[in-house]
Amino acid sequence: MIDLKRVTFFSFFLMAVIIGFGTLRAFQNLGPDFFVFFKAGEHVLTNHSHWIYQDSPDRFLYAPGFAWLMSGFALLSREMGLAIWCLLKAFGWGLFVKKASENLKFFGQPAWVPASLALVFFARPLIIDFQYGQINSFIVIVGFLTLLNRIKSNESTQSSFLYWFLFSILAFSKLFPLPMILVPLMATSGLPPKRVQAERLGVLLGLIFIGGLPFLFEGRNALDLYFQWFVALKSKGLPIETHNQSFIAFLIRFFTDVKTPVIAMGGKNIGLGYEWLSLKTVQLIGSIFSVLVSGLIVYWVGVFKKKSPWIWMTVLLALLIVPSHLIWKPYFIFGIPIAALAIKNTLEDWSSGWFDVVLLFLVFFSINFTSFDFVGMNLYLYLEASSIFLFSYLVLVVRTIQKN
Repeated sequence: MIDLKRVTFFSFFLMAVIIGFGTLRAFQNLGPDFFVFFKAGEHVLTNHSHWIYQDSPDRFLYAPGFAWLMSGFALLSREMGLAIWCLLKAFGWGLFVKKASENLKFFGQPAWVPASLALVFFARPLIIDFQYGQINSFIVIVGFLTLLNRIKSNESTQSSFLYWFLFSILAFSKLFPLPMILVPLMATSGLPPKRVQAERLGVLLGLIFIGGLPFLFEGRNALDLYFQWFVALKSKGLPIETHNQSFIAFLIRFFTDVKTPVIAMGGKNIGLGYEWLSLKTVQLIGSIFSVLVSGLIVYWVGVFKKKSPWIWMTVLLALLIVPSHLIWKPYFIFGIPIAALAIKNTLEDWSSGWFDVVLLFLVFFSINFTSFDFVGMNLYLYLEASSIFLFSYLVLVVRTIQKN
């Protein structure tokens, strides 16, 4: 029998180490992505919003309104703003563990162990998210709390409105999580009409708020900001360096003769594939894959109340990143909620579930121990180029669906 107190303490300790190390790395690197947000907020404060997409430490690829949201941090020093940013993330992940534990039972008790170990399971992406000062943690946490609110029958209409309002703001800022706002439109089975109306109103007002902020302060000039945003998104193109774990990047790297940049080797271009397929064919296959997964997301939204609440909620969150042609490693923290469910199921079925124990370990190893520090540069190059993060992630999702 598992000693839950000791295991809980150990899992909390590991979680704290991961978050602490991520925060330390953030200050060592001064959060380069956070600095992009910070600089955009600074432009807003100094009435130079037209520079948001022009003058940036890196490319600012977010909705114009997000710069206004970040202007509050720009009132502080960069270091103080980053400290608060990391503190809010740490608080958010603590809230995730608390809410997940209270609502997901583990041996009849609150699931503190699976919820906290889920952060450890995706340690490397989570550390990178902290290190670069990214926004992904906030999207995952708010998205999780929003869906958790929906599957609980006793929640108020006010909380439903607030969660969907906040989520739609974050989703519009980064775009790829937007398919989740289909939930209040499509998945209404068994819910009181007032809650559905509150959710829809939250989404609508959230989109109006984040979309309208530039117009409130810039008037018609905001249209130019939206045009610049469109140009910035278009100009990012399709990065095929090994860091990009998307399916289409994998196809280009191995099924065409296009040379692959390797950041770990100073951006050196390496030939990994052969001209088995034309670039147009690969792009077509990649587009079909994205359309199919997008269709799967829409279908999954519609099976609300037909699937068990936890599997419905966690799979939906996990799938949000998959259709994209650009999937950086920290995006995989969208799998933390489904990892909590997978860990719970595996630990509760330890004696008869050795296959799942091994599978879970292999996914964990693939995500956290395939850097060149552990496997050497040659093997690392091929593992990362093969989009090992994506395929391991999909194995976790598919197996968890099968088990539930």
